[in-house]
Amino acid sequence: MLYLAIKDYYKSYLHLEPSYMAQLSSISGLPWSIKLLYGLLSDNVPMFGSKRRSYVVLMGLFQFLSLLLVFLFELQDEKVITFMVFLASLSGAYLDVLVDALMVT
Repeated sequence: MLYLAIKDYYKSYLHLEPSYMAQLSSISGLPWSIKLLYGLLSDNVPMFGSKRRSYVVLMGLFQFLSLLLVFLFELQDEKVITFMVFLASLSGAYLDVLVDALMVT
């Protein structure tokens, strides 16, 4: 869902070429390819005395802030927007791993 909004933002507001939009979108999708590392990190490195709960709160806050910055400041630089979407995607992928782990245990 975020992908469609960002694609429209790139196309309608920034008037980027489709090939360049595809490059930027592939960068923002990279965090989903290393989900295994997130599980290993959260299982082996507890934060604030908890293995998963503190990571869920931290990543949820991280995702909220990165997308809020894109919304509030109406950024015009596609590289900054891509970085913010990358951070939101990273936290979303991390949250996906954490929630799946919470459902199993």
